[in-house]
Amino acid sequence: AKIKSKCDFQFSVVDYRDHEPEGDYVYHKCDFTSHTVAMQYVLNLKSGSGGDFPEAVLDGLDAACDLQWRDNADRLLFHILDAPPHGRIYQTTNADKWPDGCPCGKTAQSVLHKMKNKKISYHVLHCTNHLNKMISEFKNYIDVKTLKINDKITFEDAIAKQVHQQLIDTEITLRKT
Repeated sequence: AKIKSKCDFQFSVVDYRDHEPEGDYVYHKCDFTSHTVAMQYVLNLKSGSGGDFPEAVLDGLDAACDLQWRDNADRLLFHILDAPPHGRIYQTTNADKWPDGCPCGKTAQSVLHKMKNKKISYHVLHCTNHLNKMISEFKNYIDVKTLKINDKITFEDAIAKQVHQQLIDTEITLRKT
């Protein structure tokens, strides 16, 4: 029997800044929708930063886990970032107002455990080495696929490569069953 499939992509965006008083807001989100609506959301984002280097990364990831993921969908989370979460365990800088970790108590262990339970494939797209310690720590809890964005690979290429691989993996799984 031939399997007919139709790709039905949905997109969501979670943008995060930092905890008060450093950031304007901790996070905002645009739940799953069409690529057109998600892109419009992204185009309307304003860049900004808090008063220290780390950001509310764990809050953003936790919000992403709480989105309305479809039950039978391949779940890919593309995390684009340039700064690690709060806490000495994730970075080497001294410019952290909360060196003991997220001020609201979120931990990588709890957030990434939730992500793993929801079967979300986690992809980190970064352009700096400031995230190496964070990535290493996150790998203690979940499989982290990383891709460094540079002059040779663009954001669009990185996403296309990862989605293509996911589709191949899904097809192989379907053929085995």
